[in-house]
Order: sequence, then structure tokens, then C-alpha cells
Amino acid sequence: MSRRKKYPFLIIGIIILVIVGTTIAVKFYLSAKEQKAIQIAQEYLVQKYEQEMRYESVRYSWIDPAIYHVHFSLVSNPDMAIEVMVQDDLSLREPRSSGDYDYMPDNYYIACFEFEMGKYFRPDTKRIWGEGARTHAMFFDPALYAFGVPHGLNNRLTLEDMAALVDDYHLVVRPNVDFEDELKMSEADKILDFIQTVQGGLFKPSRISFLYNIPETKNNKDGLISIGFDDWIDINMVEQVMRRIETELANG
Repeated sequence: MSRRKKYPFLIIGIIILVIVGTTIAVKFYLSAKEQKAIQIAQEYLVQKYEQEMRYESVRYSWIDPAIYHVHFSLVSNPDMAIEVMVQDDLSLREPRSSGDYDYMPDNYYIACFEFEMGKYFRPDTKRIWGEGARTHAMFFDPALYAFGVPHGLNNRLTLEDMAALVDDYHLVVRPNVDFEDELKMSEADKILDFIQTVQGGLFKPSRISFLYNIPETKNNKDGLISIGFDDWIDINMVEQVMRRIETELANG
């Protein structure tokens, strides 16, 4: 092959090498940056809290502003999920107060409330649905790119005192039941039982939702359906629950 004929192949080879080298360099850079974000989050938690926390995972959000969502669990309580937001420039957003909230880079105190509220209702879900059922609380955070922690919320408070500071949270019940037509009435009875338990108790969530397993469909690819009650305080008959079930099934 003449020298002239070799030139195109040589140029193509150089281009391929440049592309491969650039790709490797970018991957190395992003990996190193991600590890640094994890390190920053770990050091932040160590400095702020006495509790020991274990790193679990990290997710990078490209949405402007880009943020690393670094996830941890409590060593003494692996079921408690904690998150730290690290900004794309590898800094932590400065804590600030506004209105009824302190805006923080982490959600530890929120996670404490959510876990304790779920734990409080665990005996009721176990009584109604058995061992596989779970309940957790979901705090509706008003903040973007930070965590809005209600003033005064901390892990030393009783659950009653925590709930007095949190004005918007949902209870989510996972009965661990595959929802079928023949179970509608029995599940409606159980849902009413749980709602009435909450009605007679200390805590007043904004909403109660019951999350059931259903077969996947074209319009419902996650295989779940939520039976939700914003008006749970007014639910007192199983017929009301049945109508809500039918509505959600029709919409799902």
C-alpha cells in the first residue's frame, strides 16, 4: 500500500485514539468528582451529628442547578434513609432561615420524624394486614435544592412534639397485598379499620394513602395503585371506601 493510501487510515486511527482518550479522561474526571462529593457529604455529617452513618449510594441530577444526591443510612438503624445534597461545584448550600423553615443541605431531622411516625403505626398495620405490611410518613418539603426543616425539629423531641412542628405530611400504607377484584370488600374493611384508628389517635396527617400491587398495564407500568384519602377525617362507612377504590381502579 502506498504512503498516500495509508494517510486516511492513519488519520482515522488518530481520531479514534483521541475520542477514546477523551472518553476515558472524562469518565475519570466525573468519577473522581463523584467520590469527592461523597467525601464532602460524609465529612459534613460527621461534623454535624453524633450518630454514625453509612454511605449507601449517590445519584447525580443534571437538572439546573446540577446536584449530587448522596444517600446514607443510620448504622444503628439501617431503615432510616438520610440524604445530603452536594452542589455541582462541590460546595454545600449555606444553611438559612426563612419563614417557618431552616433550609439545610441534609434531611436527617426530617428522616427521624418520618421513621418515628411510621414506627408508631406499625402495630396497627401488623394487626390489620399482618407481618408484611409497612407504614411510613412522607414530609412534603417546600424547598428546592435544599431541605426545608421546620424550626425546632430535631431528634431529641418526642413524636408528639415533632408532629406539632410538621404541618404537611402523608401516611403511606403498604399492605403487601396483590389487589384483586375478589378482595375489594375485605380490603375496604381493612382500610376503614386503619382510617378509624387514625381518626381516634393523636396525629392528623394531610393525607392517607394505601399502596397496592396490581398487574402491570400499558398505562401503569410500575404495577402499583394508590387508594388515597385527603378527606380521611370524614370517612366513616365502608361504602365510601369502596367508591374510592372503584374510582382509583378506573383511573389506573
